[in-house]
Amino acid sequence: AAQNGRGKKCPACEIDVASNARSCPECEFIFPVKHEAKADDESQVTGAMPPEEWIVKDVVFRVHLPKRGADEIVTPSVRVDYVVSKTDEGGNLANTTIAEWICPQHSGFARNKFLAWWDAHSICEPPDSAEDCVELMKLGTCRWPGGIVTKKKGQWFEILEHKWEREKPTTLAEIVEVREFSGEGDDVPF
Repeated sequence: AAQNGRGKKCPACEIDVASNARSCPECEFIFPVKHEAKADDESQVTGAMPPEEWIVKDVVFRVHLPKRGADEIVTPSVRVDYVVSKTDEGGNLANTTIAEWICPQHSGFARNKFLAWWDAHSICEPPDSAEDCVELMKLGTCRWPGGIVTKKKGQWFEILEHKWEREKPTTLAEIVEVREFSGEGDDVPF
């Protein structure tokens, strides 16, 4: 170490040199670079990101039509957005949205993935269309997780686990009567 306690001493000419110097400014001695014998694969900087656990604050779902060419036929899916946070505290600024797509109208792998998803969320028979799926969700046929565990994949999150706080619903949600205001002869609805 250098005499002043900061930096390092050149082994060739013995002058004090800045600790981040790669060579001695006096004699041009090149300081050896010390590396660990084994690469660090535990660090989040160099290794894979560990799974993240989120608290689900709200769930929003809708029919999703991918953007394609004007004459291309697209198969709709259902986009489920989980509004999540790391903690119970905090306002809207602490929230993040993580999307999950389910595909009731697809075939093969996507349909099998939807069937597994539906089985975990509902006791109803799985619907065959995205529109029917959303309508059943509106009726309260699905349970929603209190938390999710995700893994980052590029710009998206992959949901690894849904953390359930209650059983699947066995009855439909109460349907609230909706009054429409025509503007003529009706009382103002507020």
